[in-house]
Amino acid sequence: MNNIQNWMNNHYGNATTCMASVSHDRIRWHEVEVTDISTRGLKFYSTRNFNVGEILNYDLHVYSMLTAFEFGVEGCITEKETLSDGYNYSVEFNNLDRHVKIQLDEIFNANIAVKNKHFSANDGIHSFVLNPRSNSGKHHYFRRY
Repeated sequence: MNNIQNWMNNHYGNATTCMASVSHDRIRWHEVEVTDISTRGLKFYSTRNFNVGEILNYDLHVYSMLTAFEFGVEGCITEKETLSDGYNYSVEFNNLDRHVKIQLDEIFNANIAVKNKHFSANDGIHSFVLNPRSNSGKHHYFRRY
């Protein structure tokens, strides 16, 4: 799953990366692999079995270039796909705070603008965008313990 996301990021120049943890009770958190995110919801992969219609809390860490943004949201699982090694889920956010929605919109729009620009100076110097990524999926670097 990570290989597909890495290929897509390299191929399409994605400058946004999102890490997430999910919880029923906001006490025990389980890291999941986010495959897509928007202001309406997200898609993620997990080895844990959740049910369609289940409402979970999501601790989102959205990395835009070199800046990390933290969001706490609630969402309902709308779709579930069973795989040989886990599950793919689609989630629709519930009552997303207006300020969070605006901030997510701005992050995504800024990254679209970055993707569409050609980073080359007249003197041949090139700049690039670093995409922060999780190396093992087991570390949550910005979580407060």
